[in-house]
Amino acid sequence: MFGRLWQTVNYYRHRSELWALRSSRDWPKQLRPAPLMFVMMLWYMLAGVPFVLIMHLLINGGVSEGVVVAVMSLPALAWLLAVSPWCFTLYSIALEMKCGNFRPAEAREKKLQEWIEAYRVKRQQALP
Repeated sequence: MFGRLWQTVNYYRHRSELWALRSSRDWPKQLRPAPLMFVMMLWYMLAGVPFVLIMHLLINGGVSEGVVVAVMSLPALAWLLAVSPWCFTLYSIALEMKCGNFRPAEAREKKLQEWIEAYRVKRQQALP
């Protein structure tokens, strides 16, 4: 169940990242990072939603706020460290595109297309 949900989330993240990479080419030079930064900001905020919900449930359940923050800090920090490489990769691609170098973006697009196609094939095979 959780693995399938994770695959679906990654599928939509990859599609949105591919859209951002493709649409960035059409923007003026100084604004090329905007679609990538928007997608990164959106997914970064969505990544924090489970932690916010758990904290909200614990605090409403009567657990002290200090205890909740202390307990949730380590998983949140681990998640932040897990998501950071993806953010830095997109940021570097955005800067390269701003400078006129599209090779990293093209390589990332190719990789994203492979992942999306692999997901679609796997999904098609799972259907009865």
